[in-house]
Amino acid sequence: MSVSTGGEHEASLNVLREERRRVREARAAAMADDDLRRDDPAYRQALLTQMLVELTQLDGSIQLLEAAALTAAGGMIAAAPMPALGRWS
Repeated sequence: MSVSTGGEHEASLNVLREERRRVREARAAAMADDDLRRDDPAYRQALLTQMLVELTQLDGSIQLLEAAALTAAGGMIAAAPMPALGRWS
């Protein structure tokens, strides 16, 4: 088992952040594409949905790597426990 360095975390984070930026730009372009909206609304909706899924996955991966980088650096991660659904009282 290898131990990741802060530099490896940062390099991975940069790759993920760049991919997230590209997906956001592509999604914005698809949202603004009037021809696609008019000619194939079902495809446009499927495309936008897939891009949203990709963004969610990228955000999750970035958060995990950021947490790993903090842990590797000796930082503490404070997280409030999340209540079960429907138990927000």
